[in-house]
Amino acid sequence: MIITSYSKALYSTWVYLNSLKTLCDCGEGVNTHLEGKLISIRNILLTHGHSDHFTGLQNVLVTKFRHHSLTGEIYPLKIFYPQGDKGLAAYLGYLDRYYGLSSNKFYDVELIPVRPNNTYRIHGKRDFCLKTFKTKHGNDVNSVGYNIVETKRKLKAEFVGRDQSDIKRHIMENGKDAVTNLVEEIKATYVGDSRVIPASNFFGTDLLIHEATFLDGYSDKELFHATVREALRCAGEAEAKMVLLFHFSIRFTKEIIQREIARYRNFVSADVPIHFVNPGEVFYLNMDMEDDEDCAD
Repeated sequence: MIITSYSKALYSTWVYLNSLKTLCDCGEGVNTHLEGKLISIRNILLTHGHSDHFTGLQNVLVTKFRHHSLTGEIYPLKIFYPQGDKGLAAYLGYLDRYYGLSSNKFYDVELIPVRPNNTYRIHGKRDFCLKTFKTKHGNDVNSVGYNIVETKRKLKAEFVGRDQSDIKRHIMENGKDAVTNLVEEIKATYVGDSRVIPASNFFGTDLLIHEATFLDGYSDKELFHATVREALRCAGEAEAKMVLLFHFSIRFTKEIIQREIARYRNFVSADVPIHFVNPGEVFYLNMDMEDDEDCAD
């Protein structure tokens, strides 16, 4: 999976997971950096109604609609957002009325209000779904986080190591359920803006994308955000296999952020890569290669 992201606290935040065709939040500038990739986006996960997380949405829609007018081709799009968030509801209502999202079947855009602790189907991945959880980001917004979950079959313990022909024979005679179990794996977790919440919400996640707006010593600013220390402690408790920190305040330079991550590196296992989105810079990571300049290892 390739991750592309931009995040500067108060100004703009978005994270694009290319293999899942999924955009997490949608701040300004996303169209400038993703350009043609916007056309194939299938899912947009909005976490809360602060404008730096959703004002890029109109340009995403315009890019997709322009492509449709030129080629007749359109990729269906689901936009998930926390139910009851008045700011988001007003903005999405405007887009719906202006572009006729609900009435124009050619655009195939679906607005889906979500609640915590529920499951939702996503576009583009048959065996994947979203599982939502409650986050803590103040009293003026409703906020949620998202787990992207894959359901797959795994061999039962008694069949591990057995000859493939023997396994196939058992499947033919008794069906897949006799040989395999259905298991759920969290492939990616996007927390959004939030104070630290229990790691049980995303235990075992392959990729934890967690905000870390502040460093230690800014307790007066931490009311609705997390620090590097808190985020890494949470990642360790969740046994996350990879960590991406984002939403840093622009008061912190790249070098300061790197030192802070190194300070709390031991909160997660030594083999867990820790990456971060430097504020004001576009972040790019090919997870298959795991060779990125903003890795704090």
